Amino acid sequence: MGIQQVEINLLGQRLYVSCPDGEKPALMEAVRFLETRMRSIREAGRVVDVGKIALLAALNITHDYLHTQVAGSDVDLLQFQGKIEAMSRLIDEVLDPDADEAHD
Repeated sequence: MGIQQVEINLLGQRLYVSCPDGEKPALMEAVRFLETRMRSIREAGRVVDVGKIALLAALNITHDYLHTQVAGSDVDLLQFQGKIEAMSRLIDEVLDPDADEAHD
């Protein structure tokens, strides 16, 4: 299975992320989910720094994830975990866009 570079955009920041073949639809769903959360935080007007917005979104999503585990709902936790990991990678890239280039 190969890896492809996928261009994404979060709050006007263009990023290129590595994505396993066949996982692009899930990645793009994660991007849309994260973008929605980040826009919600930005529109609340208290935070303007994209890095801080990303961290707050990550915290909110993690809280929701942990709450879902406690509630014992029928959420597919493996799929949800994959989305969290994809979002975490995106947050890392937003906070340090040069780090990905250093690893290439």
